[in-house]
Amino acid sequence: MNYSCLIKYSILRSQLLMHIIPKKKINLNLNSEQEIIYSKIKKERLTIFLKSIFAGILVSHLLKQYINYSDEKCYYISLTLLLTNLFYLLHPKSIYLLSILKSKDQIDAWLEYYKYMQWKSKIGILLSGIATIFILK
Repeated sequence: MNYSCLIKYSILRSQLLMHIIPKKKINLNLNSEQEIIYSKIKKERLTIFLKSIFAGILVSHLLKQYINYSDEKCYYISLTLLLTNLFYLLHPKSIYLLSILKSKDQIDAWLEYYKYMQWKSKIGILLSGIATIFILK
C-alpha cells in the first residue's frame, strides 16, 4: 500500500472540496482605514502562501534524494503539500483582522464567517477521509 499517494489524494481532495463548497460573503462594514488594513492583510497572506509553496517544493526537492520510495511522484507531492500547509501555519503574521475590528457587529460578522470557514475545512477533511476509506477497500 502506498501511503504517500493516499496522503496526496486526501490533501488534494480536501483542498478541492474547500473551493467547491460555496464561499460565504462577509460584510464587515469596514471604514476606509480598516479597508486599507484589510487589503494589506490579504496581500500579506497571499505572499505567505506563495512563499510556503516555494518552501514546500524546495524542501521536498532537497529531501527527495535521501528517501527511496517506490512512487517518487506521490511522495514528492504529499511532502510538498504537507510542508506548504505547515509553513503557512507557522509563518508569523504581522496583523490579524480581528485586531482592527471595532464594533460588536463587525466582530460578530467575522466570527460567523470564521466558523463557516472552519466548518468548510472540516467537511472537506471528512469527505476526503470517507473517500480514502472507500479507496482502501
